[in-house]
Amino acid sequence: MLKSNLPKLALLVLSIVFLSVVTAFAQRASCALEVETELKNGILIKGARASAVNVKSKRLYRSVMRNGTPYFAKLPEGRYNLTVTKPGFKQSKDSYVVVCADAEDGVLSALVPMVKGSPRQIYAVQQAGTRWIVGTRLGSENINPPPRTENLPVTGNDELPPPPKPTQTPRRVPKIISKGVVNASAVILPKPNYPPAAKAVRAAGTVPVQVTIDENGNVISASAAGGHPLLQQAAVGAARQAKFRPTLLSGTPVKVTGIIVYNFVAQ
Repeated sequence: MLKSNLPKLALLVLSIVFLSVVTAFAQRASCALEVETELKNGILIKGARASAVNVKSKRLYRSVMRNGTPYFAKLPEGRYNLTVTKPGFKQSKDSYVVVCADAEDGVLSALVPMVKGSPRQIYAVQQAGTRWIVGTRLGSENINPPPRTENLPVTGNDELPPPPKPTQTPRRVPKIISKGVVNASAVILPKPNYPPAAKAVRAAGTVPVQVTIDENGNVISASAAGGHPLLQQAAVGAARQAKFRPTLLSGTPVKVTGIIVYNFVAQ
């Protein structure tokens, strides 16, 4: 009787282990997202709300308010369509890829520009080329704290010291920015070759390539993030030859991570 149930017990144990591994992986592949909104002149906007839709699963995530800004407690890695709204402003819409490896202490920060207007109007951020996601919280540290003063006794000949001048907290410039699809910002974007092996089986479809772009706009790393296996090597080879406009944040060149999307048509 025991021998006959051993295969079932073994299968049950393997199933439990597999589910545990999948659950642990899912937890590691999720991170928080803090959304900051601003006008084009850099003035921060408080009180906006945001929602994110996972492109693959179609699941809707709604933000909560934290410190006057929209906040997502947990977003699985993947590509999202983000909508930010506030009365008196157009809807800011964008598409990007959440990469938790770029998060600082498990939190990504998105800086989304907004434009005044009717909430019924849409402002396509990606078409305007002004969207970025950073792996650090902007303005979260007081880099230049005000000088410390002490209460000193005052005599007839003493004068009170002048009050300290208020200091502004400079915005921290991250070392790397995580964007979504970067095809539109390419200066040179070579087309990949259609491999003979792929042609033999008429392989086709979309191949996304994860790239890292340095401060000069050169691709310094590239790896396939999906697509047909016979097409991935050709897509990666083409991505390594791409050239982009340097990305400036507060006047400082920064590295960028993003996705180059290649579409292969069967020949």
